[in-house]
Amino acid sequence: MKRLWVSAFLLVLLLSLCSIGSYTASASSSSLTVQLNRLKSEIHQGNTSTALAISQNLQRQWELEHRRLCTFMPHDDLAPIGETLSELPALIRSEEIGLLESRCDLANALLEQLAEGETLTLDNLL
Repeated sequence: MKRLWVSAFLLVLLLSLCSIGSYTASASSSSLTVQLNRLKSEIHQGNTSTALAISQNLQRQWELEHRRLCTFMPHDDLAPIGETLSELPALIRSEEIGLLESRCDLANALLEQLAEGETLTLDNLL
C-alpha cells in the first residue's frame, strides 16, 4: 500500500512540475513576443534610438527568462533564441532593416515553438 501512495505522490509531483514548466515557457514566450512586436513597430516608425533601447532590454529580459527556462528544458533548445536576440542591436546600429525584421520574425517563431513544445498535450507527453 505504501508503494501505491508513493507512486501517486510522484505522479502528482511530476504533473505539477510539468504544469509549472509549461506555464513558465508560455509566459516567457508571450512577454518576449510583445517586446519583439514593439521593436518592429518602432523600426517601422523610424525610431531607431527607441528600438535600440528595446533590443537591449530584450537581451536583459532574455537572460532572466533563460535562467528560469533552463530549469525545465534543455539548454540546446534555448540557445538559438539567445543568439537571434543578441544580433538585434547590431542590426539596428547598422540600419539593416530587412535583416532585422527577418531576425525578429525568426525569434518570434522560435519563441512560439518553445511555448508549443512545452504545452501539456498528448503528443508532447508521448
